[in-house]
Amino acid sequence: MLRPVRRGDLEALYAWKIDPELWQLGSDKPVVPLGFEAYVRALADQGDDSDAEFAIEVDCGLIGRCGLFDIDLLARTGKVGITIGDRDAWGHGYGSDSLRTLVDYAFTMRNLQRVWLDTLAGNQRGLLAYRAAGFTEEGRLRRHAWVGSGYGDVVIMGILRDGPV
Repeated sequence: MLRPVRRGDLEALYAWKIDPELWQLGSDKPVVPLGFEAYVRALADQGDDSDAEFAIEVDCGLIGRCGLFDIDLLARTGKVGITIGDRDAWGHGYGSDSLRTLVDYAFTMRNLQRVWLDTLAGNQRGLLAYRAAGFTEEGRLRRHAWVGSGYGDVVIMGILRDGPV
């Protein structure tokens, strides 16, 4: 289930945001731990009214977050991001299911015509989830991100409203 982020979710979201292992899976820059209060202030200040942030919850509770942001109202495009922070929830299809739900929201409720994402080429679990949700690789930024002790490619993927969801 995707639901709005609640105040009680913030500690888990913060822990996942500063987890170095999770940085290795995305294409975002590593975050310097600012402290919990600074994180909450930054979360409240980021984005605009068109952004949408959701908590991912299953029977066992909060397992991650996903969001729709960088919406271009003229081109009708938006970027998605997802983190399954609870490692016990990895490999159960929650990421693919959450992405399908988020993409459906973007197309039907926000009237977007294209949704895209970027991820590190080494994020095999993520690439499988993105493909399972209907995303297609559109391009690659070679040696675009510093990962651990070397550079890695960033993969750009997208899905169109008239394509499979």
